[in-house]
Amino acid sequence: MATPIPQPPAIPFLGNVTAIDKELPIRSFQLLAEKYGEIYQLNMLGMTLVIFRIARNCLTLSLLII
Repeated sequence: MATPIPQPPAIPFLGNVTAIDKELPIRSFQLLAEKYGEIYQLNMLGMTLVIFRIARNCLTLSLLII
């Protein structure tokens, strides 16, 4: 069985919107990656986003899908 993608706790309806600082969004993503790992997911207003800290992970995933 596959391991679920880690995700911070979400607020109903808003998801993880409050986890991203409007003034320093990049720093917010860095802090989330430090806590949840190289690949984690966020729920933003009902839409699931999978975040990759390193671009190499995106390339690896795209090659696995093809």
